[in-house]
Amino acid sequence: MSERLLPAVEAVRNHLGEIRFVGLWWDAPPAWAADVGAGSAFRVEPGRLRELGIRTLPPVAYRDVIPSMSSAQVNIMTQRRYSVNWARDLEIFRDFRRRYHPRSS
Repeated sequence: MSERLLPAVEAVRNHLGEIRFVGLWWDAPPAWAADVGAGSAFRVEPGRLRELGIRTLPPVAYRDVIPSMSSAQVNIMTQRRYSVNWARDLEIFRDFRRRYHPRSS
């Protein structure tokens, strides 16, 4: 995010209106990220977001996604990427689930 997205926003910020990042972990990484080897994927820069005037909001309920997205002129979906190895991604997810939600394993 800090290498591509934020510099791109910064370059055109004075031409843009309100910017919101909606969802989890824009203000701080989840506590479990480092435990499962995904710390770098959740690296955040809340100070830089504030400097750029980017508001962070909590996630919206599934039933409210369309109304929420309809309130914007442009919607850009971002996804944190922490690995190009999908097998490793699944392993991280499995480890997370076992550690933090043992009943669902």
